[in-house]
Amino acid sequence: MTDLATRLIQRWDELAQERPLTQWRKIVRYSLPAEAAAFGVDPDGPLTSPTVDDTIRECLDSMVEGIDDMLFHQDAYEVVPRDDGEANTGGYASRWADYATHNLNAAINNPLTGWATTRHLTERSTCGLGHGVMFVTERPGSHLVCKFEPASEVVIAENADGVVDTRIRRYPMTLRQVVETWGDRASDQVRNRIDRFPGEKIDIIHGVYPRWEVMPGQHRMRMPWASCYIEVQTKKVLDEGGFMEFPFMIPRFDRRSCSPYGWSQVMTVLDEVLRVNSMGRSNLAAGQRISNPETYYPDGMFARGLSAMRRPGADHVYNTSAAGQNPEVRQFPGPAQLPIPMEQEADRRNMIREIMFYYLFQPPESPNMTATEWIGRQNQMRRRIGGPVGRFEQEMAVPAGKRFFGILLRAGAIEPPQPPYSLSDFEVEFSSPVARMKRLTKAESIQRTLEASALVAQFDPRAIANIDGDESVRELHEAYGAPAVMLRSRDDVAQQRAADDQKQQIAELGQAAITGATAAKLAAEAGRAGGV
Repeated sequence: MTDLATRLIQRWDELAQERPLTQWRKIVRYSLPAEAAAFGVDPDGPLTSPTVDDTIRECLDSMVEGIDDMLFHQDAYEVVPRDDGEANTGGYASRWADYATHNLNAAINNPLTGWATTRHLTERSTCGLGHGVMFVTERPGSHLVCKFEPASEVVIAENADGVVDTRIRRYPMTLRQVVETWGDRASDQVRNRIDRFPGEKIDIIHGVYPRWEVMPGQHRMRMPWASCYIEVQTKKVLDEGGFMEFPFMIPRFDRRSCSPYGWSQVMTVLDEVLRVNSMGRSNLAAGQRISNPETYYPDGMFARGLSAMRRPGADHVYNTSAAGQNPEVRQFPGPAQLPIPMEQEADRRNMIREIMFYYLFQPPESPNMTATEWIGRQNQMRRRIGGPVGRFEQEMAVPAGKRFFGILLRAGAIEPPQPPYSLSDFEVEFSSPVARMKRLTKAESIQRTLEASALVAQFDPRAIANIDGDESVRELHEAYGAPAVMLRSRDDVAQQRAADDQKQQIAELGQAAITGATAAKLAAEAGRAGGV
């Protein structure tokens, strides 16, 4: 029977065949030099660098910043009751949701978590290579942890619904790191060599996948997702564990039907990137030859001959024995102008910027843009970039929030709700700036309705009876995202109003008694005056 380590290595080899490594290597050389080493690519290329144009890097930076700005803000997650009726009652459910929301966002925004940095790296990989990999885990008893994993080390697989549920990573570790991490569980070969070769590297495979997929009978942990570390060379299982949620966020910029790996705009524009760099190299070489032309000398003019080199400023030797040749120092005739017009090269750059949505993320040219123009610009942005942004939200932002919430609950950083409520009565929602803008639009419509109703009430006071003041306040509270503690529950409001009505009745009875006594006194005085 095939053991777990052998089957996991086979699974890695199977999934690794689907990766478009050739295309990825071109992309990292021209647009993601920070990841080039992980793919075994020298970002500078050969002795003469192939990259002379940074347009694609500029566009990629702009896209990453723009998408991140559209998706995330300081408190991006909110715990809310599943029952819409409980969301704005001001009761226990709303107060617990506020408490959980505060603790959740505080843990995520802890600098030790690395949420912002890892998020940016994942977005950059996704926008460049088509997908990115983020690992969300914890340092027990301390804080959450977010880690970015290079695409060169990871293979993935999808389930029947097209959702990534398998991730296997193969990466190097030194013998010292292996022993420090797993101690006596490391293989005998590793522990016997660590004293002499602590810096020697071996390959480790870490697989996380549905527990039933690879070797269901050999997994000890009965969790939905199995986790297994193995030494590749010795096929030694170092550790087995599991996860309650899939711990990896793997967003795809665009989907491909034939592969679990995504498609990016950089892939779409890659041919233009290669073309504009080729143009740039030609113009750069021609410009250098114009400004620093080559020189050639008659043969034998100097004691030592000079070798011929075709480069700007090179020295050449020519034969003077040919008829009509004068022994003199001359300059080699260089190009009169650049071989490729600058306008043609600029057109290619503009094409790259258009495909990469560069102009879409730039500040508007008009600083005095009207509200209508601004709304039109936002609508255009959502239409053009809405698909990728939606996938980032679906495949990274939403599952990350649920994973964070689950870790904090199990660690006791968030106390569970008290009966009759349970965790099933609440859910984690991701709230992007775009979603918050929609809420503010709702609040604005309510305010305009109230203002218009007040104008109508000036002509017909009975029209104001159409407005439910309590529900208007609660809808505004929800639209603005105000804390639940500032809103009383409906029961508290009813009790307060009943108490106010009772006080009013007592006051009215007291006033009636005073009025009656005063009237009786006046009548008695009037009677005495009449008798006199």
